[in-house]
Amino acid sequence: AAPHELFLYMQREVRQIVGDKSLEFHKLRRLAEHRTRQGSTRNEVSIDDIYDTLLSMSDIPPSFKEHLIELEFNTELKYCRAREFGFKLFSHAVNQGKRIICVSDFYYGKIFLRRLLDATGYGSLVDVYVSTDFGESKSEGTLFKHVFHHLGVPPSKILHVGDNRASDVVNAEKFGFKTFFHPRAMAILAGLPIFKESWSSM
Repeated sequence: AAPHELFLYMQREVRQIVGDKSLEFHKLRRLAEHRTRQGSTRNEVSIDDIYDTLLSMSDIPPSFKEHLIELEFNTELKYCRAREFGFKLFSHAVNQGKRIICVSDFYYGKIFLRRLLDATGYGSLVDVYVSTDFGESKSEGTLFKHVFHHLGVPPSKILHVGDNRASDVVNAEKFGFKTFFHPRAMAILAGLPIFKESWSSM
């Protein structure tokens, strides 16, 4: 599923919380993030920034902000699952005694992401580097320099695994990282003949 589909799952409960049965929350939330990114001077924004923008665009009282953020995170937690192949890679690296970290473009900070990783079986990660904590991102390529500087390890000794070819492969390789591309599930599905045939017949 696309990340923004999470907001559709939230919509009914958000309407109950704010007392507005017609609120198009899924549209409002996406637009708020878009506008926040457009207006930011940093390479990454935070969940607080996004909800500040959302509140300024709507009649939702500011007192609901923390409740809505917590709802979004809990919904993320509810639907997030480890991918089988990715988890096998992770488990193999753990068994080999490798030092494993997480590098993520995410508007939640390290504390939230740690909770998410713990819940999906990735609790043995050594450290987590999140774009919003640095104001830098993988998508811009600038987050990678913080990683190898902090680790004190040459980039050539780091294998970066990811599902975004531009951010996780091209940008990581610019900094000298070795990379392994693991396509998103939907990208794999879209490439299957049966999917293409079903889609073209609709």
